Amino acid sequence: MIYRKNSFWCTLFFLTIISFISMSHSVNAQEKIRWDDSINLSWKDFKARAVKSSPMAAETYTRTEFGMSYQEGEFSWKVDCYFSPQNSWVKSELKSDELLSHEQLHFAIAELNARKIRKNMAELELNSMKDSKKLQKTFEDGLKELAETQKLYDKETDHGLNEIPQKKWEQKVMSDLEKYKSFSSSKYNFDK
Repeated sequence: MIYRKNSFWCTLFFLTIISFISMSHSVNAQEKIRWDDSINLSWKDFKARAVKSSPMAAETYTRTEFGMSYQEGEFSWKVDCYFSPQNSWVKSELKSDELLSHEQLHFAIAELNARKIRKNMAELELNSMKDSKKLQKTFEDGLKELAETQKLYDKETDHGLNEIPQKKWEQKVMSDLEKYKSFSSSKYNFDK
């Protein structure tokens, strides 16, 4: 029994260290913009060099991060959504307000997905802190869904060129962000 208990704490410590290392090797705090309902991106936020050979006019790079920690007897987890200026780019000759709105919605879709992940994680039946693998799987499933949604968005809107589908996506995403507003906080405590 002692081995299991120590094994659990070693596993939790290892996951916490991995999460910390992962987050410290990810985009630096100065190089990322955390989602906020009041933030609107501008072309100044797209700092990467444009990929001239790309058929795209711009590319928005978002990152969804998941971390767990155990501090002062309390287990918590968090899911954050960021925009990365250093990895996002635009071809200067193709800048337009419509394109910027399209790219902004990519960021909004990433946040909506993060809220859905948080909701799914919060609804998990966790019997002990050992159930952290359930959180990890929920996160990974959510990332797969995000990739599929982003592809569908670009396909249906032809990368923002089709105005009517673009407006439909904007309405749907904004409506869903409001629907999942109670999951806009990124940090949750394990209360068992």
